[in-house]
Amino acid sequence: MIKKFLDKLKGEGWTQEAIGERAGIPQTMISRYARGKDCNVETLIKIARAFNVSTDEVLGINQENTPPKANCMNPSLETRGTKNQRGARQ
Repeated sequence: MIKKFLDKLKGEGWTQEAIGERAGIPQTMISRYARGKDCNVETLIKIARAFNVSTDEVLGINQENTPPKANCMNPSLETRGTKNQRGARQ
């Protein structure tokens, strides 16, 4: 879940021990997350706060790779129209 963020920090010269110390998390746990293990929400928040970034950034979520949200107030033309009792479009 947070492997890419930890890889980024490693590329900037951070060791797992230093990341753990800064975030208040044992190095052994940082090692697990660096291998791709999932972390809990508390840990996610600790890491985000320690590096002054959003949890979205730690998770690798940004505007470029997030699909657009559906707008329920303005449905697309494909969903407009009423259906009869059998579900067929009228």
